[in-house]
Amino acid sequence: NGEMNLDAFAQWAAELTAKQLAPEQQCVMIAFSAGGGFAPIVIKKLEVLHPNPAAGIILLDPLYKVGGGLSSTHPDLATAMIATSVLDNLPVDTTDWARLRAGILQQFPSYARRFKGFETWHTVLKELAQDDGFASGTKMAEVSCPVRLLVCTNFKGMEMFEGAAGGDGCLPFWQGRLPQLTVDRVESSHVDIPFQAETSDKVVDFLREIIPSLEVTEAKLAAGKKNFDELKGFMDKARLDFRQTFQKGFPGDTFQL
Repeated sequence: NGEMNLDAFAQWAAELTAKQLAPEQQCVMIAFSAGGGFAPIVIKKLEVLHPNPAAGIILLDPLYKVGGGLSSTHPDLATAMIATSVLDNLPVDTTDWARLRAGILQQFPSYARRFKGFETWHTVLKELAQDDGFASGTKMAEVSCPVRLLVCTNFKGMEMFEGAAGGDGCLPFWQGRLPQLTVDRVESSHVDIPFQAETSDKVVDFLREIIPSLEVTEAKLAAGKKNFDELKGFMDKARLDFRQTFQKGFPGDTFQL
């Protein structure tokens, strides 16, 4: 309820997490891209709501510069991000972003909520950039739990994030704010890192390190991967259906100026 801002967002996320935990349980927070910037702030709020501290944080290609890279000069970042589900190869300088946004909304009126959500999210991100914990590390330094940082090796298809989130570029920022973190690389693009088998293997290795009593058998791991692959298959099919529906409405249109 009310206007969403940084404090309200972090409080909401912490309360939602606390509701899922029994008093004796601990959480491990996994945060991807822009979400990574909020993870330490949410963890600090969770400490007030839950008797057990977080067992660890896993950052997947996290944000390190609000408005960095191509995102700082892009004429319509919301449309560029949302359009990845319906079109490829959209040059920044020659794409008619206004007509593309109108086309998406014409074909999928419900996407108006996505655009609204992105605008809200971007407002919170701008506030994050001014927060002491993100800007100077004063709040993040209070987060003492183990942290594993997984970074991608390329930005194929999501060049707008290069210089703003993930990759080796994020290392100095996060190593300065969370000195206890350990780093690992995943052969992947920024957008695909959450879906890689290598990522899940490295996540499990970290969980075993920080929770020695955790029992993750190969059978359980295989079953989890199978369920994930099935879910990813459904998601891929849904994206393909969206793309085909959009392209039927605008056959051959590349939305160039």
